[in-house]
Amino acid sequence: SQGRLACPAVLGFYGLCWHLYDEYLWRTGWATRTLSGVPNLNGYWTGTIYSSHPDQGPIEAVLVIRQTSSRILITLETGTSRSYSTMASLCSAPGTNNGLRYAFSNAPRSLAAKTMGPHAGLAQLILSSDGSQLSGDYETNRFRATNGRLEFRRSPVPVSVSGSETREKPSAHT
Repeated sequence: SQGRLACPAVLGFYGLCWHLYDEYLWRTGWATRTLSGVPNLNGYWTGTIYSSHPDQGPIEAVLVIRQTSSRILITLETGTSRSYSTMASLCSAPGTNNGLRYAFSNAPRSLAAKTMGPHAGLAQLILSSDGSQLSGDYETNRFRATNGRLEFRRSPVPVSVSGSETREKPSAHT
């Protein structure tokens, strides 16, 4: 009878420890290094998209990263569309594959140009050595057929596409 009570208690304790690590403890550390060795990208990033589309200049954007030790969700928002990651990976090992890679699904807003439809794509971003910038390239599928450059700086406060502060706190749970 004591064995049946001990098992749930052990599992409950493990679950509590895992939750604390997954949500909080993995990102504790010094400077840009974390306890887990995985860079903490969680938060708001403001920046610019430079597209290969012939009729498009630089586009202001907000990148929101919601990260725990076991999950990472990326949302990119502009005045005309919103993209959501469909899968993502973060490689923290030194080398050319270092960085954040993700596939995304993009949905245009109602006021977007008629030529812009829903599309998918891939992005690869590299984190600067001081952890303040993410930059890299993206490409879209054959329906949109564009590519370009993404450049973002970490924002100290939550922001929206309009550049104004928001009260929303990033979380890996949506």
